[in-house]
Amino acid sequence: MVKKIFSMLLCLVFFLLTMTFGVSAKMVQEEEEEIQVQPRYSYTVSTGTSLYMSNGSLICHGEVEGYYGVATKVTITLRLQKKVLFWWSDEQEWTETYNQYYGSSTKSKANPKGGTYRTEAVYTVYSGSSSETITGYSSELKI
Repeated sequence: MVKKIFSMLLCLVFFLLTMTFGVSAKMVQEEEEEIQVQPRYSYTVSTGTSLYMSNGSLICHGEVEGYYGVATKVTITLRLQKKVLFWWSDEQEWTETYNQYYGSSTKSKANPKGGTYRTEAVYTVYSGSSSETITGYSSELKI
């Protein structure tokens, strides 16, 4: 009789421990999902990178905005990339520099061959002789 009671109490303890840890783990998971980390840059407010088709040409676009009164120059390097197996290969590259706190660059490639493409944009924002570099990517575009 004592063995039976001891066994039942032991099962109850295991059951309660399992339930307690299950709820605790779920609560921690929900808290982690609510937290979103956003990088904060010293000189850069925002960037935007896109790729689209227009009249048979691929259009690469990148724009960057630095903090007014802080950023003194921006450089945008756009790379049109094509997916080859599992890698991205640079098809074409353009670089423009703007002696102000923002810049926008749009470049095109006429009559591209079929495949999957994206735009890689490298934004460098300067504040005097210091700088920070941010790399952005467009969505993939299959043609």
